[in-house]
Amino acid sequence: MSILKLDSIEDIMYDDLVKWDIVDKILKPMRKIGWFWDNKDVKFTKITSFDLETPWISIKRTPNYLCGVYHRVLFEYLKILPGFCMECWKVVARPKTIEDLIKCLFVMRDMDFPSKLGAAPRKNTFGLYQCYFYNSSLEEAKEKEKIVTERFHSEVDSDMLIYTKRFCTEYEVTFGRSDSVEPTEDMLKWEKIVDEIIDYPDSVELQPIPLQRHIIRGWLETASQAGDPTVVRFLKKDGSLSANCLKY
Repeated sequence: MSILKLDSIEDIMYDDLVKWDIVDKILKPMRKIGWFWDNKDVKFTKITSFDLETPWISIKRTPNYLCGVYHRVLFEYLKILPGFCMECWKVVARPKTIEDLIKCLFVMRDMDFPSKLGAAPRKNTFGLYQCYFYNSSLEEAKEKEKIVTERFHSEVDSDMLIYTKRFCTEYEVTFGRSDSVEPTEDMLKWEKIVDEIIDYPDSVELQPIPLQRHIIRGWLETASQAGDPTVVRFLKKDGSLSANCLKY
């Protein structure tokens, strides 16, 4: 049974129509970024494709984690704390340098856990370099943390910061501590409406090598702009991204 009803005249009240207007709040802005109505399934969807602007390399996708819907739609458009995300636990590793981030890439490939890494300047995060490992429970995350710590500390940096956190940092900044917040009844209703009307297609599992190379190029440019001295290893002999200016 549909969450949004239109079965009789009693279902029509202006305030209710405004409050739960999914077209105005979600579908119009999503259409601007390529979403469309699928007449066959009567759902809002998009063509499966790679994000060519991402700073993240995905090692392995997390099954059933529809972050594009839960973060972009529910949080960014509606300012909602998704109920699904309450069971998202991340092991976070924070390499200090671009050289260590690139070393982490190859260790993470070998571990083959649902995870991603990138060089991404973020408003609520200190530092550029981040690795995330995704888990569906705190117990699973703490076990994963032990494995990640052992591998990264022995193969990359023995002093690397590694810890477990719950859901996205933006949620905690907006709604409060992750151990003391819960979605409201209205938030859970919005989540059901979105689940009912939006078909988020499965992501392609592995980014192709040309895209991964493009992403790493962006990492090196970000590292150079930040003055990371270890970026020199990956640049020209004089340590520059392009021709140096003539200095007088």
